[in-house]
Amino acid sequence: MSFLPYPAYKDSGTEWLGGVPDHWIQTSIKHVVAINMGQSPSSDDCNIDGVGVPFLQGNGEFGLKYPTPRQYCPVARKIADAGDLLFSVRAPVGAINEADQIYGIGRGLCAVKAGMKISKEFLWHFLSSSQSFLDSISTGSTFEAVSAEQVENITMALPREIGEQTQITRFLDHETARIDALIEEQQRLIELLKEKRQAVISHAVTKGLDPTVPMKDSGVEWLGEVPAHWDVARVKNIAKLESGHT
Repeated sequence: MSFLPYPAYKDSGTEWLGGVPDHWIQTSIKHVVAINMGQSPSSDDCNIDGVGVPFLQGNGEFGLKYPTPRQYCPVARKIADAGDLLFSVRAPVGAINEADQIYGIGRGLCAVKAGMKISKEFLWHFLSSSQSFLDSISTGSTFEAVSAEQVENITMALPREIGEQTQITRFLDHETARIDALIEEQQRLIELLKEKRQAVISHAVTKGLDPTVPMKDSGVEWLGEVPAHWDVARVKNIAKLESGHT
């Protein structure tokens, strides 16, 4: 996809950003948003009975846009407000959802609240674009993670006017929705092709390749009729089976 160029660009000084429009602000994300890093309570303080606020330990409860909590906590140490962006700081680093209500958040997440200089919608798309950069700096022997300092110091290029941010957001919403629809269509096609593949294999190994040969009832419901000259036998009579061991 090609985009109309801006009149002038400047070097961002940041490898993953490259050149940015000359009139955009270049700043660390901590100067335009409020970041609230999650903190985990004791597991004994959590429950599945709906007592307390919905609690999210990490991105395991994320949906396409909003999370679905599995547990609750009456003594959650860190809170995400409705409307905050929920940003995963543990593998997969960079996954995003939006808080549709108040949530307690564990150490796998941080809540990001847009300030006056940035729209929440533009912030969502920017954070999505930073995922490859975060992957490159994430560390951890057990699982990848990024620190509060690393999140706060993400360099961003930001249009000065909210109106320009809104234009970009509308464009991205339209284009990503179109691409998502194409992906969904291709996934349906892939599923149909998988079914066809299985059907071709199943037919060949149960009916053969010659449609003119005489058939006989196999006596097995799922097999149905098979070529008359084929033998019908149990697998154990023609192959050696052995169970796996741990």
